[in-house]
Amino acid sequence: MTRKRFKVVEPEAELTDEQLDEDERALRALRIDLPGTGGAPSGIISMAVTNRLPKKEFFRCHPTNTVVVPMVDHVRGMDVEYNIVAPSMVAELASIDIDALPYRLWQILTAEGSSIIIPVRQADLDGNQNSWNQTKETALIRAQSVWLRVGSDRPNGRYRAFEAPPTRFADPVFPDLSMAKIIRLAFTDRGRLIDSPQHPLFLKWGRARC
Repeated sequence: MTRKRFKVVEPEAELTDEQLDEDERALRALRIDLPGTGGAPSGIISMAVTNRLPKKEFFRCHPTNTVVVPMVDHVRGMDVEYNIVAPSMVAELASIDIDALPYRLWQILTAEGSSIIIPVRQADLDGNQNSWNQTKETALIRAQSVWLRVGSDRPNGRYRAFEAPPTRFADPVFPDLSMAKIIRLAFTDRGRLIDSPQHPLFLKWGRARC
């Protein structure tokens, strides 16, 4: 008998607003990969957000927890911080020469049990996506079904993926969290949702432009 690896959740886009809880409604308002949205094709745990895939550790990618949202990045010290942008603020940011771009968020789980959100910048309007982002996303898709680790192929500007032996790791057990809850934990609760002209980053960038 084959063991079921993941609990499949019905797509939230099929539910009405009245059927969604507050977090789910907040996520729906942010997404740009649902039909009818701009850019669309017709216990508390720590949730890190980084564009760096683990390079010396095997990981798996959640098969369903992925969304596309508008984002801006911001260098803070030695790190790059990613902020989700509410659709109502995209034009406001553009007015001060800050572009909110589409990123797909992926949830991964490392072999050591770390749960991480990986934002990957999507292709532009001409369908262009740099090779680092393209090969990163290819690895993430592949990691939905097998354990992988990645290495940097700098001469060719891309990632290389290495698959673990089939029996090396057990099936992954992801945190029992919806993507809506993850968005709240990783972004909203940390002040990384730009949903108002009063957001500190908007005020900072606006002053810098004056």
